[in-house]
Amino acid sequence: MVETWGPYALALMAGLIAGSFTTTLIHRMPKMQAAEVCDGSDAAGTSETLNMWLPASHCPACLTPLGVRDLLPLVSWLSLRGRCRHCGQHIPPMYPLVEASLALLACLLVMAFGFGVQALAGLIFVTFLLALAVIDARTLTLPDALTLSLLWLGLLFNVMEMFTDLASAVIGAFAGYAILWLLFQAHRLIRGVDGMGYGDFKLLAAIGAWLGWQDLPAVVLIASMTGLIWALLRWKKGAGRLSGQLPFAPFLALGGLAGLFIQGPIEWIRL
Repeated sequence: MVETWGPYALALMAGLIAGSFTTTLIHRMPKMQAAEVCDGSDAAGTSETLNMWLPASHCPACLTPLGVRDLLPLVSWLSLRGRCRHCGQHIPPMYPLVEASLALLACLLVMAFGFGVQALAGLIFVTFLLALAVIDARTLTLPDALTLSLLWLGLLFNVMEMFTDLASAVIGAFAGYAILWLLFQAHRLIRGVDGMGYGDFKLLAAIGAWLGWQDLPAVVLIASMTGLIWALLRWKKGAGRLSGQLPFAPFLALGGLAGLFIQGPIEWIRL
């Protein structure tokens, strides 16, 4: 029994830890990017240290530093019923949803690839994908620090042929960027406006670096179809009007996620 469930218990814990880290990325990375644009200073000219480690985790409402019992992934949110221990402020459900999602994905990765380095690499991949998807959905931005790190990590892991050979990974990175760049130029030529951001190009390049060029058609098809369905739902809800920008990273992430699990042995689906 331990041999059967032990790897999944470890995967569950690894996914929860990755989820806690991901929520920090989601919360802080856009602020760090904005601080870089502003040269690390606010309007008054005072500087603030902001990175992944400082300041320490705290309630954004009352600014009280959080203790260990408040930082336990998923468990803390459930035990506190979604509110700050100190001020009672509501804690957004994004935090437990991200943590629970990565815990589930970690278990699925072990099921698909076995308990080993490949599953761990896959967890890194899906952690970045989820962080970028949520950041784009919330801010319509994709930080270069994440997209480019994901690209280089994909090439690095595929030096060891983790998910594809290195040549396919390099071609995948080039093709991923080129596909969306060409669509962007065509849309600009026909409509006279930009259809997407350069961050989307880099994200698809990163997915190509992880999965290889062979999976890119499926990734783009899944992203395009799900994006179109979401846009139609928004259009219907808006009584025939579709206003505002549509973040594309969540749909690219969904395509990348599907492409990753296609890489695993087909037999895992029957388990």
